[in-house]
Amino acid sequence: MGQLGRRLATVRVPATLALQAAPVLVVSSLPQEDGSRRVTRRLPHFPASGRTSASADVAPFVSIRSSFRRFWPYTRGLRRLFAVGVVAAMVGTACEVAAIALFGRITDEVLSSGNLSAFWTPAAAWIGLTALAAGAAFASAYTAALGGERFLLRVRDGVFEHLQTLTPDYFENRKLGDLMARLTDDIEAIEELVVSGLIKLITALISVVFFATAAVFIRWDLALVTFALIPAFVLVSKGFAGRFRHAAARERLNNGAMNSAIEEALSNQTLVQAYNRQETEAERLHAAGQGWLRANLSQARLSALYGPAVQVIETGCLLTIIGVGAWEIASGRLTLGGLLAFAAYLAYLYPQVRGLGETALTVSEAAAGSDRILEVLDARPAVTDSSGAATNADTDTDTDTDTDTIATGTIATGTIATGAVAGRHGSVAERTRQVAAARGGGRIEFTGVHFTYPNRTRPTLAGLSFTARPGDLIVCTGPSGAGKSTVAKLLLRFYDPSGGRILLDGVDIRDLPHRDLRDRVTLLTQENMLFSGTVRDNIAYGRPGSDQSDIVRAAVAAGAHDFIRRLPEGYDTPVGQKGRLLSGGQRQRIAIARAILRDTPVLILDEPMTGLDEVTAARIMEPLGRLMSGRTTILITHDLRLVPDAAEKVVLGLAPVTGRGRSLRLTRRRLGTALRVT
Repeated sequence: MGQLGRRLATVRVPATLALQAAPVLVVSSLPQEDGSRRVTRRLPHFPASGRTSASADVAPFVSIRSSFRRFWPYTRGLRRLFAVGVVAAMVGTACEVAAIALFGRITDEVLSSGNLSAFWTPAAAWIGLTALAAGAAFASAYTAALGGERFLLRVRDGVFEHLQTLTPDYFENRKLGDLMARLTDDIEAIEELVVSGLIKLITALISVVFFATAAVFIRWDLALVTFALIPAFVLVSKGFAGRFRHAAARERLNNGAMNSAIEEALSNQTLVQAYNRQETEAERLHAAGQGWLRANLSQARLSALYGPAVQVIETGCLLTIIGVGAWEIASGRLTLGGLLAFAAYLAYLYPQVRGLGETALTVSEAAAGSDRILEVLDARPAVTDSSGAATNADTDTDTDTDTDTIATGTIATGTIATGAVAGRHGSVAERTRQVAAARGGGRIEFTGVHFTYPNRTRPTLAGLSFTARPGDLIVCTGPSGAGKSTVAKLLLRFYDPSGGRILLDGVDIRDLPHRDLRDRVTLLTQENMLFSGTVRDNIAYGRPGSDQSDIVRAAVAAGAHDFIRRLPEGYDTPVGQKGRLLSGGQRQRIAIARAILRDTPVLILDEPMTGLDEVTAARIMEPLGRLMSGRTTILITHDLRLVPDAAEKVVLGLAPVTGRGRSLRLTRRRLGTALRVT
C-alpha cells in the first residue's frame, strides 16, 4: 500500500451518529513542496426535507393609485409623445364641436329657409374641419401607440432584468408558463393602466368639457337637465368595476396555468409520446382551459350586462332631452336647428361619458395584470450585494498560506497523521500552481458552514469546513438529496450560509459583488445548458466578444473542433432549442469549450458525466482534465469511478459502528489512495 497506506490514524466519533446519513467528501490534493499531503475533512450533513411549492393563487390586490405610481417612472422621456397625442385629440374634438355647430347653421339657414346659396360656405368649412379632425385623430392614435409600445418595451425589459436578479429557488418554485404569461399578457395590461387608460381618460374628459360647453351655449337649462343624468353612468360603472377586476384576476391566473400546461407538455414531448400519454396531457390542457373559459365567461357576462345597462340610461337621457326640447320649440325658445345641434352634441357627449365608465372598467381589468407584475417586482433575491462589497481590485489574493483542520460540525474533533507521498506528481503540482497564480488565485475556504434551505426545518449542512488551493480537486459525492450541489450553490452565492464563512482568496464572498464573484467561477452542469443559436454563439457565451481564433482554440482544447467541422455549417450550424440537434457528448464538449473560453480560477462540475455512456465519458475526461488543470475544482458526482486518475484521492465516509467509536484507516483503491471508515 505504500507509505501513505501504512499510516494509521484514529478519530473518535459518538456512537449516536450511527444513524445519520452523510455525503462523502473526496479531496484530490497534489503533493506539497515539502512532500506532505493535506488531509480531507468531512462534510457534516443532515438530510433535506421537501420544499414547499409556491401557492397557486391570485396575486395580492394593489390599489390602482399605487400601481400607477409604481409604473409611472417608466414613462420618463415618453411624456411628450403622450402630450402630443392629447393635444391632437383636443384639436379633433374642437373640430367635431365646430362641425356640429355648422350642422345646426345649415339646418336653420338652408334647410328651413330653402336658401341654397347659404349652403356652400359652411359646407366647405365642414369638409375642412373633417379633414383636420382626421389628421388629428391619426396623430393622436399614432403617438399614443408609439409611446405605449416603447413603454411596454421598457417595462418588459425592467421586469426581465429583475427576474434575472432572483436566485434559482424562485424559479424552481414557480411554473415557467405562468412567468411567461406575466412577461407577455400581464405586461400589456400595464400599458392599458398607465398609458392607454390615462390618454383615454384625459381625452374623454376634454371631450365631455367641450361638448358640454357647446350644449350650454345652445340652451343652458336644457344642458342642466342633461348633466343631472350623468351620475347614473358613474354609479353603474363603479358598480361593475370591482367585479371586473376580480374576474380579470381569475382569468389571468387561469391563463398562466394554461400556458404552464402547454409549456410542460411541449417541453417533454419525447416522454409524452414514449409513454403514450398524449390523451393525459390533452386532458390537463383541457382542464386548465376550462378554468380559463369560466373566468372569461364571467368577464363576458359582466360586459354583456354593462352594455345594455348603459344603453338604457342613454336612451332615457335622449328621450328626456327630446321631450324638453320639443316643449322649448313649442314655446319659441329654441329652433329646430338648435335642437338638432343639441341632440348631436349629446350624441357625442354620452359616448364620451360612457367611455369614461369603460375606461374605469378597463383600468380595473388591467390592474389585475399589474398585480401579477408587482408580485414579481416585489420578490427579493435570497442574497444581495453588501453595501461595502469589494471589487476585484480590492481583493487580496493569497495562495501561500494553508490551514489544515478537520471539520467539526456534529463530529468530534480529531487529528489524522499522514506521511509523505511519493512525488510522482511534483511537476504537475508545480505547473498547476504557476498557472493558478498567473490567473489570480482561486483559494476556497469553507469555515464552519451551516445551511438550511428556505421552508425547511432540517439543516442540509452543519459545520462544513475545508480548504482548497489552486490546482486542488474537491469531489463531493453521496446519495441524492444529500446536499452535494448545495456546496456549489453557496459558493456561487445563490444562497448565503446561515452560519460560518466562505472565503475566496481570503475574502468573505458576502463582501464581494455578485458580478465579481461569479466572474471568477465557471459552472458546468449535467444539463449541458445550450441556447438556441449556432455552435459559435454557444461557445462564445463563455466570454462575449471573443474572436473566431479564441473560439476555435477553446473547441480544440475541448476535443470539439473535429466534430464541429463535420457539421453542415461548421461553427455556424444551429444547435436547436437547448442543443437538441446535437448528441449528449457533443453538447458536453461544447459546454467544456465554453468553460475553457471563460477561463476562471474556480471551476464547479455538477455531475458532468450524467447520461453519457462509458465510451463517451472516457472521451470527455481528457478535455475535462485540461479544463481542470491549474484551477480550483469542485466536482459533484455520485460515481467515484469518474474521478480523474491524475491525482491521489482521499475519501471519508460513514460505516457501521464498532464498539463505542469509529476508526479511520487508509486503504488503497483502484482510483488511488482512499481514506475510509471501517
